[in-house]
Order: sequence, then structure tokens, then C-alpha cells
Amino acid sequence: TVRANVRDLSMAPLAETIVREARALRERGAQAVIVAAHAGGRCERFDAPEELGSCEADSEIFELARALPRGLVDEIVDGHTQKAVAHEVAGVAIIESRAYGRSFGRVDLEVGPEGVVGRRIHAPRDLCERRPRNPDDCEVGRYEGRPVVRDARVAAAIAPELEAASARLEERLGPRLRGRFERSYRDESPLGNLLADLTLEAVPGADLALVNGGGIRADLPSGPLRFGSVYEAFPFDNRVALLRMRAEAVASLFEDHARRGGGGLSIAGLDVEVRCGPRGPEATLRDRRGQRVEAARVLTLVTSDYVATSGLFEGRRPEITYEDRLLRDAVVEGLRRREGLDPRDFRRPRYRLPGRRPVCR
Repeated sequence: TVRANVRDLSMAPLAETIVREARALRERGAQAVIVAAHAGGRCERFDAPEELGSCEADSEIFELARALPRGLVDEIVDGHTQKAVAHEVAGVAIIESRAYGRSFGRVDLEVGPEGVVGRRIHAPRDLCERRPRNPDDCEVGRYEGRPVVRDARVAAAIAPELEAASARLEERLGPRLRGRFERSYRDESPLGNLLADLTLEAVPGADLALVNGGGIRADLPSGPLRFGSVYEAFPFDNRVALLRMRAEAVASLFEDHARRGGGGLSIAGLDVEVRCGPRGPEATLRDRRGQRVEAARVLTLVTSDYVATSGLFEGRRPEITYEDRLLRDAVVEGLRRREGLDPRDFRRPRYRLPGRRPVCR
């Protein structure tokens, strides 16, 4: 979530809010209450809904069900973790059906005058009997003894949009990749370094670029580069953000980041070296000539609006300005100006640490 978009909102706790709303529904005569929640869990087996041995017991959605008064909520349809659930927890049926629309969940509720008197939770069902590479090759088979057929009206309605999207995805951008550009969530990677370079290039005069590991979602395959591959790797519609801050504040940012695990950072423009000192990580910034960057120097940093408003800069109070263009569009323009790219040219570390984060504990 881009913090600037939700700055004037307060986030109500799940259980308290659901209890209030569910009770209001019951008072208005609701015989069954079903919650749709962006909070999830994970299970591996679905043959016995009441058995939670294959589940992550402390899943957020399970803790929520246990916090609700018994009988107030009958079912929760959840999400967020993109895993599968088809279980009963504290008297609540909970289903989650993986990701990408490949599966669906089902709960049969038997409702009488006084409310739900019975339920049956079905295991998640894949839409295709086998997972094809091409959705058009999906073999749906039968469901409840009857063949499943495609709805021609739906197919006709979405055909023009699918055709336009396919043409855009197949658009050649120009460069040929001489190997697979791999991503990494936690560490530097050839793809992260490439995207950082392109981000820096998008703003002439900028000193430093940052790309967060969580914003990179797929590798770039070798061969001629298509727009679709870039979109899959860099899918978020984040804007270009510029931050001005002193070098000492930037160094402290990398020191704090070194203390944490989780998603990593790819950088361009400067090299960062972290050593363990008496009080923890100590970061040194060097420019492209290898010269140490003075602490008082004001740097211009370019990144996405998501990163700019994240906790990474909390307490550092940089001057932030936003450009009215997507970072992905800027990256694509940079790629169009290249002819060939080799992942081996982007493996040199730019953020040197004494070990894997968290360090200097």
C-alpha cells in the first residue's frame, strides 16, 4: 500500500469490526452471515475439514475465527496468502482457493428459520483437470456428474480486450537478453541491478536509485525482450519519486536495513559498504569513482512512490516530489535504447554486507 493514499484513513481491527457488523445484520433478520476477508491461512490436506494438522495453526484467519463469538459468523471466504483452506475453525467454515483464479471453493449451508443448521465444506477444486500453459487448452471435465462447457457469450464479450492485451504483451522492446535475468527477494540480483540502473537513468542528475525486492515478481527470460515479460517482472503501477536528503541520512537508512531481514534493496549510482562497528552496522557510501561521499552532501534519490512512502524513510524527513509517469514506463523507455543485455554484467555487488541480513547483531 502506498502510504500517501491511506494517510487520512484509520484501519479498524478485523474481529471488532466483524462482530459489530455481524450483530447488526443478525438484528435485521439475517439467517446466515458470510465474511469476505483479505486475511488468510494455509493448509495442505482437505479430506477432513475439522482436522487442522496440515494447517498453519497460527494463521491470521484462524485467529480471527477463534476471536469471534460462537455462532455469530457462519462462513469466511478469505484470501491474501494465495494458498488453500477448506476447514472449520471454532464453528466457522473457512475457504481459500489459491491464486490466479485457477481454483474455486465451495461451502453448502443448510439454512432454516433460525439460521444455519448444517454445512458441508468442499475441497478446493481446480478449474482445469491438468494445469496447461495455455488457458485455451484447459480440460474442465465434469462437475457433479455433468459436463462443464464454456459460455460463448462471455468469451465473445472479452475477446477484443484479450486480443488487445495479447498484442501489447507480445510487443518487442528491442534488446536481446543473452541469458536469464534472475530476481531475488532478499538479496541483490542481476535483474534487481538492471532495474536499478534503468531507474537511475530515468532521472538525469540523480545520484542514487533504489528498487525493492518485493516489487520484482518474475525473472526476465533470455532471448528477444517482450513488453509482457517486463510487465510480469515489474507489475505495479508505481510512479517515479524523487527524494532529496543528506548522505548521512542515506547511510543510516542502509544501516537500519542491514539490521533487518525480509525484502532486499537493489541500488545504482553509489556503492554501499557495511561493516560491523561497536554500535552495530556502519555504512560507507562511495561514488562511481570510488570516492567517499561526504556526510553533509545532499543527494537526489530516485525510486517508486511505494518505496518513498514506506517505513524505509520514516523519521528521515526527505523532500519528496512525484512525477506524473509510471516507473515501469520509464524502465521500458530505457530498455528500448539498448540492443543487448547480459546478466553477467549485472552481478557485481553494490551493497556489500558482512553476511546475510540481519547482520551485526
